[in-house]
Amino acid sequence: MVSRTFDEMDRMFEQMDRMFEDMRARLGGRGDDYAYGSLGSSLTHDWRETDESYTLIVDLPGFEKDELDVHAVPDEGVVVIDAEHEVEGETEIRSRRVHERFSLPEGADVEESAASYRNGVLELSFGRRTDDASTGHRIDID
Repeated sequence: MVSRTFDEMDRMFEQMDRMFEDMRARLGGRGDDYAYGSLGSSLTHDWRETDESYTLIVDLPGFEKDELDVHAVPDEGVVVIDAEHEVEGETEIRSRRVHERFSLPEGADVEESAASYRNGVLELSFGRRTDDASTGHRIDID
């Protein structure tokens, strides 16, 4: 009986987590309060800037490269990271989902992008453009 109660509570908390993730995703976008960076992200991350590029470094421990989906949405001025990891044991299933949106810096060129993922750290690099014309596309991870 106690085990069923805790299983039901776990399901409730998972539902609440999904609701909050959905709400955060809907509220995401380029906001006046953000220069560029996180839109309420719970992930440890950092932006680095050079004369030639912008680089976003995000800690995503516990995921495999093929569990990550990264894409830029220049019309909204964001880069989106989706990840899902599930481990099935004999008596339990553990899963972890991440859906994060980060504001892109003004002038970030999503057409000139690269990504790598090593030891739980995702590194996304974007070139700097001089014009405002850009379309969205998927970013492949090396």
